[in-house]
Order: sequence, then C-alpha cells, then structure tokens
Amino acid sequence: MKWWHKIILFFTILVSIALAGAYLAMYVSPESFWPLAFIGLGYLPILIAYLLFVFIWFFLRKKIFYILLVFLLLGFKAHLSYFSFGSLKKADIEGKEVITIMQYNVQGFDAYNKAGKYKNRDEIITNIANAKPDILCLEEFNTYHNHPKEKSNMEMVLTATGLQYHYYYKAFENTRSTRSFGLVIYSRYPIVDTGRLDYLSLSNLNSTIYADIKINNDTIRVFCSHLQSTQLSHYDLEFIEASNEAETDFDADRVTDKLKGSFALRSQEADTVAVHIKKSPFPIISCGDFNDTPVSYTYRKMSGDLQDAFLERGFGIGATYAPFPFIRIDYQLFDKDKFEIVDFKRIKEGSSDHYGCVTEFTINQEQ
Repeated sequence: MKWWHKIILFFTILVSIALAGAYLAMYVSPESFWPLAFIGLGYLPILIAYLLFVFIWFFLRKKIFYILLVFLLLGFKAHLSYFSFGSLKKADIEGKEVITIMQYNVQGFDAYNKAGKYKNRDEIITNIANAKPDILCLEEFNTYHNHPKEKSNMEMVLTATGLQYHYYYKAFENTRSTRSFGLVIYSRYPIVDTGRLDYLSLSNLNSTIYADIKINNDTIRVFCSHLQSTQLSHYDLEFIEASNEAETDFDADRVTDKLKGSFALRSQEADTVAVHIKKSPFPIISCGDFNDTPVSYTYRKMSGDLQDAFLERGFGIGATYAPFPFIRIDYQLFDKDKFEIVDFKRIKEGSSDHYGCVTEFTINQEQ
C-alpha cells in the first residue's frame, strides 16, 4: 500500500469510529456515557465525510470500499431516522375525515425581539390561523392576564383559530399574576381530561402535558413536550431554576457542562414520557420540541413504536430550528395502528427560532 493510501486509511478509520459512535448514541443513555451524545449531534457532517471516503476507496481499493459500504448499511436505523422520502407516497383519504394538527415553539410570540417586544407576534398568529389546525400544541407560550396595557396572547390565538377548547399549563407566573409562561394544547374537539408528567428538569418550562380529546367516537391522547433545552439562550438563562448564580459569560467549559447536563436530563425525561406513552389507555399523538436530533437516545425513546409524520410524508432533512438549517428537533409522532399520515409540511414564515410543523391525518376506524 502506498504511503498516501495509508494516510487516507488512517483518516478513514477515524471517521468510521466517529460514525460508529453516532450509531451508538441512539442506544446508549447520556447518563451512562455522555460523549456519545456529542458525537450523535455531529452525525450529518460525520456521514458526509464518511461518504467521501467511501467514494475515494471505490477507486483505490474495492475490498475496503465494500467493507465501508457494509458498515454504512449497519447504520440504517440512523439514516432512516434522519432522511425522508415520504412525500413520494400518497395516502388514501377517500371517505375519511382529515384532521390537522400543528406543533409550534413560538418563542414567546417574539417577546424578546430587541427591535421591539412582540414585533412579529401578529405574523406568528396569522401563520397559525392560516394552517387551520384542528389541534394546536404550542411551546414557549406566554400570555397576559387582566393587564391594562398588554394584549392576551391566549385570546388572540383563540380568536384567530376558533379553537374553543384548550388546556394551559402555567409553568411560571409573575408575582402580580398578570403574565404567565408554559405550554398549551388547543382543540376544535372536546377535551375530556388533561394532565402533566412529573419529571426532573432545570425549568418547569421544560415539561410535558397531555390532553385526552374526543373526536367523534374516538378518544385520543395528545402529548405536548418541551424537553430540556441547552440553557445557552437568553430565554433559558432567564428562567433557569437550578442556580441563582448562573454564569452568563460565554466560554467552552461552561457550554460543554451545560450540554452534558441537558443531554442527561433529556434522556431521563424521554424515558418518563416513553413509559406514559406505553401506559396510555388511548391511541397516542406525541409532539413537541424535543431539543435533540433524530440520531439521539432521546428521539429513539420518544418515538418508540410510533410513526414519525415527517418520515412518512416529508422530504429531505426537514430542519425545524432556524439558526441551524440542518437540524430537526421538533417532531410529530403517531400511533401506527390508529392513524394514517396524509400530509406533512413546515411553516417557515414568522420570527420564531423554530418552524411550525403541520400534519394532516385520518383516524382508522376499527373493523
């Protein structure tokens, strides 16, 4: 083997080890071994580098090429979780009622815009109304109560969508009880029961709530989750409850520690949600901002045996976090037996740092 072949082989082995780490990140809890979670976060660039070496070895040595190809196929679970070609399929909706659910991290309705508080709130609410959801799940929600000068976001959404039922979990409320923050589920159909899952998080804003919704003769349970965030944004620093002396200066050690902690907490939260999903007496829709990519322990636990609406009817990578156009961290997951996914789309308009996710689905009737 030529000397430069050996150099290429050395880097091929390094990238292969990294890709193996990304594969394992889906199965090993960050509580047990946190470095794998960081490697899983870098799955896409690692995969691109790996594919480059696969291409190179196709011309240099076929034996190594075939070995790399087999190793690539071993990660089919990761690849199928990250990329979708579902829009090539069509759903049969003849004679069925099509229901629309929207999930959206609204970032406080643009409450922290330096150019002006709520500058783009009307645009966000208009985008929600234009999606015409029958069920609406919002994270990073905030609203005013009986405030003489501020509008009620709760009422604005109700008016814009016409969704007459809702369950609002107040994660935080100011001392004057005029402003609160949390998660909310709106519905066009009656909500017959509600609840919140109890798990460890640094902020109550990172919670999971559910609503049991009566749709004709069926009752379904809709989970809305906002799993542990990285704590790196202004929003997280403002509401973090773990310490009153949190550092605000950016440095690598602080970022690493925060990411390690958030990975571990998300894995615990995902385990908790997964248990409740399995115990649910009704068919499940689980959606929300999971704050983790498809190649992660969190996603694997949260998705379980559920079908991913984006993978069923989306295309490509389906990024949902605007600052990083190759990252998908918002999801809509459905019971495989009870629901058929008709369509999926992302709403990129608006000023939130997340894109809204909209899924059309039908309910399969028991024979």
